Amino acid sequence: MFQTGVLILTSPAHHIINKVSTYLASAKQLISNRLYIKIEPNFNQFRNQTKIPTSPASEYQLLLNLIPTIYAQASKACSHLDVRVLQTFAKTTNPIENVSTKLDIILIDNLVKTEDVSSYFKQSFSTECSIIRHLNVNDSNSTSVDEYSKFFNDEGPIEMYGNTVLGGTFDHLHNGHKIFLSAAVLRTKRQLVVGVTDGAMLKKKILWELIKPIDQRISALKEFLTDIDPTISYNIVPIYDPFGPSIEVPGYDCIIVTEETLKGGYRVNEERKKRNMPELKIYKIPVLSDPERNAFEELKISSSSLRMRSLGTLIQYPKPKPHLLNSPYIIGVTGGIASGKSAIVKHLQQLGAAVVDCDRLSHKSYEPKSKLYNQIVEEFGKDIVNLDGFINRKALGVKVFGNENLRRKLNNLVWPEVIRMADEEIKQHAKKGVSIIVMEVALLLEAGWEDKVHQVWVCIIPEKEAIKRIRERDGLSEEQALQRINSQMSNKERVDRANVIFCSFWEPEYTVSQVNKAWDQLQKFLTS
Repeated sequence: MFQTGVLILTSPAHHIINKVSTYLASAKQLISNRLYIKIEPNFNQFRNQTKIPTSPASEYQLLLNLIPTIYAQASKACSHLDVRVLQTFAKTTNPIENVSTKLDIILIDNLVKTEDVSSYFKQSFSTECSIIRHLNVNDSNSTSVDEYSKFFNDEGPIEMYGNTVLGGTFDHLHNGHKIFLSAAVLRTKRQLVVGVTDGAMLKKKILWELIKPIDQRISALKEFLTDIDPTISYNIVPIYDPFGPSIEVPGYDCIIVTEETLKGGYRVNEERKKRNMPELKIYKIPVLSDPERNAFEELKISSSSLRMRSLGTLIQYPKPKPHLLNSPYIIGVTGGIASGKSAIVKHLQQLGAAVVDCDRLSHKSYEPKSKLYNQIVEEFGKDIVNLDGFINRKALGVKVFGNENLRRKLNNLVWPEVIRMADEEIKQHAKKGVSIIVMEVALLLEAGWEDKVHQVWVCIIPEKEAIKRIRERDGLSEEQALQRINSQMSNKERVDRANVIFCSFWEPEYTVSQVNKAWDQLQKFLTS
């Protein structure tokens, strides 16, 4: 198996377009990471045109339609591969391809001589590669062109523009993004400006806490765009409002939008009109349906769905902790108020984990016969004690809530005792031969107990859902519920320090599927 390769397609466009899925299925048997596709049908006679003609026989038009078809088929045939269609065939000059990743193998779609392929490759790519394989496809395994006819341009010649602009979040660059970006590149002669959503606008997105940092998203975009066409200039910038640079520069010619963001294109032109700028030509790209979606995800391929699929998976490899024994393996489960962590821990227990409930241990530390009882009463007053002698935790909570000094004093008393009792329970489980222990700790990260566990598993839910649950469970007002949430570490802070993330926002069966996925992957991790 090779990490990266290039597939050179030299057959006529009408042949290739019917064989795309078969080529991809063959290529995925050899490539594990990234597959570049070089379309080389020798249509040099069209390269000097400003507009790409639809004749003769619409062959060049069909050639351009190969690009969305390849990405659409890649989502079905090899979704694990990073497929990138090189687009310099549509340019006046055919530059040397300087792709960002070292190539391990050359794949070719017909039986030409190996020495001819080697000679062509040296002329076309600035990289060394000596391994060449031919892909022979079965004529019976063809894809109907009509299946992706919605991507085909039947409006006549394709207009090309000097400067184009588009925007998006571009998290987890997927095949839908690639169709969108490729359409923009094909229609750009000089510069493509890309606005990348950041800041407060991200909070409207599903699982926004999992969105990659802006510098990583910009870097991934730059690499992809430069890979597919290095002949034009790219200006990729963060944007913090719906418009970005599209309403700032008069010299833009065209804005590329999707079916879902078409209204945004109209709003851009409204704003430009207010500023006495010429309207932009609006070019609309269809969205790509997702063949792998489940009942909880969007119909289209989207970053939101990809973030949902990361739930229950190892998103950050655990750091070595040589001070901890390899067995039992300890998972620290934490999360904000009403995040559903207790239900998740209960399911982990059903799967076979032993549980150390630090909330229960915290309650135990308040009991009259505990070591801390007298210290707590002395520090916070006898008025927190009920007639039966037990500490009224609600009364104590009222005293410390909103008072950082008192809260710190209480934590400094309780936390050391809780971790001592937790250590005792862990030792008891270890003596019984337990291999996996789940330690449920609401304030695991706040207490700095990450070094007590091998991995940190975090439960999150959107703020609105947390408010709703707190109000229903505790009878609090919306303002009181929000105060409780704001007094805690944010979901984003927890996510940044997590190895695995769960979200219980959707139906319980979806949460259970996340836990099952995490448990299965943990078993493989521990036996690898």
